[in-house]
Amino acid sequence: MWGAQDQSDRRAVEVMHRFMLACFALTFLAAPLVPAGCSKPSAVVKHDNRTTMVHVLGESDNNRTVDIRVGESIRITLPENATTGYRWEIEQFNRELIGMVAEEPKYNGHALGSGGHIEFVFQGRKPGATELVLKEWRSWEGDASVIARYHLRVNVLP
Repeated sequence: MWGAQDQSDRRAVEVMHRFMLACFALTFLAAPLVPAGCSKPSAVVKHDNRTTMVHVLGESDNNRTVDIRVGESIRITLPENATTGYRWEIEQFNRELIGMVAEEPKYNGHALGSGGHIEFVFQGRKPGATELVLKEWRSWEGDASVIARYHLRVNVLP
C-alpha cells in the first residue's frame, strides 16, 4: 500500500507530467500560426490612414530568410555602442526591391560610454529576392575593422 506521503508525491508527478504534455501539445498546435522566417511577432502599424505590416527582427534573426509583401516593412534592431566607434551600417541590398525608410539610433543611457540600439527600417518595393547585409565597423579604419555582419535574405512577394 502507498503511504500518505507517497500518494502525495505520486500525484505531484502525475500533475507535472500532464502539465508538460499540455505544454508540448500547445507548442505544436501554435507553431503553424507563426509566420515563416520570422522568430518575433509582427506588428500592424497605422500611419497616415494606412495599415502596414511590420516584421520585427533582431540579433537572433541573423542569417534568416524572411518573406514580406510589397508595402510591408522590416524593422531590424541591433545593439550598438557608438562611443566605442563601432557603428552598424548598410553594406548591401537591392534598392529596386526594398527601400530604406529609416535609421534610428536609440540610446537611453545618460552615462558616458553607455550603449543602446540602432533600428533599420526597410520596405518592400517590388517583387523579387535580395540579400540585405549590415556590418558593424569603424568606418575610418576600413573593412579590416568589421567585427560583425548581419545577413538577411528577403523575398518580396506581390
